[in-house]
Amino acid sequence: MEIFEVGGKTPPKRHQWALEMFFVLKGEGRAICDGKSMAIKAGDSLLVPATGTHVIENTGNGRLYTLTIMVPNEDFAELIRSGTPVELDAEDMSVLGGLDRLM
Repeated sequence: MEIFEVGGKTPPKRHQWALEMFFVLKGEGRAICDGKSMAIKAGDSLLVPATGTHVIENTGNGRLYTLTIMVPNEDFAELIRSGTPVELDAEDMSVLGGLDRLM
């Protein structure tokens, strides 16, 4: 799960081999890939092709939560593990606890 604070966004990035999928759990944002831009919101999903230069940004008034999957790994798991550990707050836990309602 990735959590974007209000105004937060990824740096522009691309992957040599990996496909990256984002499923929006909560919030509103914008996805930009190879110059194409689209609004995203809870319930939306998008698949970024390998070599697609992309940015995900939070354009809403609250946090943007995405479930993010990359296949093949292409060092994504190592990037996540090397990050700074943070405590999940009540809102974060509520979003995670609501995943069963999506199925």
